[in-house]
Amino acid sequence: METPLRAFVKKLVQTTYKADWTWLRKKNDEEHQTRVHKQNWKAFKGILESCCKQFQNSEANHVRLFKIKCIENLLPTVEILNSRKLQLYKNSLCKRCAKEKETISHLITCEKTHIAFGKIEKEAWEQLYKDKRSEEGWDLVKLRQAMQYDHEKKYQKRKEWIRGILSKEDAEKIQTIVSSERMMIKFWSLFWHIWMELVYKEIWKYRCKDMELWEKKEKISKKEKYMSKEKRKKGPRKGTLKEKTSCRVDENIESRDMSLKIALDSINREVKEGTIVSWN
Repeated sequence: METPLRAFVKKLVQTTYKADWTWLRKKNDEEHQTRVHKQNWKAFKGILESCCKQFQNSEANHVRLFKIKCIENLLPTVEILNSRKLQLYKNSLCKRCAKEKETISHLITCEKTHIAFGKIEKEAWEQLYKDKRSEEGWDLVKLRQAMQYDHEKKYQKRKEWIRGILSKEDAEKIQTIVSSERMMIKFWSLFWHIWMELVYKEIWKYRCKDMELWEKKEKISKKEKYMSKEKRKKGPRKGTLKEKTSCRVDENIESRDMSLKIALDSINREVKEGTIVSWN
């Protein structure tokens, strides 16, 4: 296989995956859709690479899974549990405030977490001041000022941070202070991991304890929570497997065709603009 053709196939596959992840699989996820226009992708790559490192103890692995699930919007919030097990979780309301649907974004805005987030941000900067890597010439006072926001913008930024999003504007501010793109990525990766670990410790763990108490109150046993998995192991009734498989195949074909179309359009556009060479 000639090198240009191999490069074309590689580019096509990569762009197809990107199209599927960015536009299709998360098309109803508002925070995810902001990535397309706002995300600094090099900073995002920096935090993903550090998420892929292996850890020796279970607590560190729990934290890593928490970070990845936040990025992908896969945390088992009440909204997701309600969509999976409607008979057990009859509504999507937050069990702590009982006012709004519990989503990842609601973890930021819930009235029960306001004080905790103030503590988290204060402790995150304290850890940065103590960290030896801050001796690389970072002006932490200026960096902290650059990442201070008014009341409304603060909540929006937290919603973006919990999904691993650093906006292009914020990346430029940080880069002007730390003097290089490489140092900007390094600082953001360090800050984000410290901040997320504190969110896991101060927000998510307490939320899980409250959910366990609520489930005990509602008499939801572990057996009931995992009942659907047991039923799948026994197998569906006659005639249902073929119908479900057929629907799933149709959806996969439609999704694949859409991804391929987006990928081809993206590649053709890049060829016309001269970003990549033509393979003709």
